[in-house]
Amino acid sequence: MLTNRSGGTGVIGMNTVLTKPANGYTVLYGAENPQLYPIMGLADFTYADMTPVNVIGQGLVVIAAPTDKDWEDFGDLLEDAQANPGSLRMGAPAPVVCPTPCWR
Repeated sequence: MLTNRSGGTGVIGMNTVLTKPANGYTVLYGAENPQLYPIMGLADFTYADMTPVNVIGQGLVVIAAPTDKDWEDFGDLLEDAQANPGSLRMGAPAPVVCPTPCWR
């Protein structure tokens, strides 16, 4: 049976799987988020606490910006974000959890 446990950028689902017996009947279908949990203060576990079975796919991260920005590369974007705290807005295809402030 498939059970979707959403929330916490996957922390809830992964915690559910980690607390089940390691008998092969419970598996996690997840993304790259667990590697960030300790950094973001969301959890103290990562994929290192599990046994990998297979990598189903890998995605590319694309950062796109409006054409009216003067940024030539990612370094320019970071400089602008650091010089103007709180002015950068972003969108993502899923909820983004970010420590406050996101840009330090």
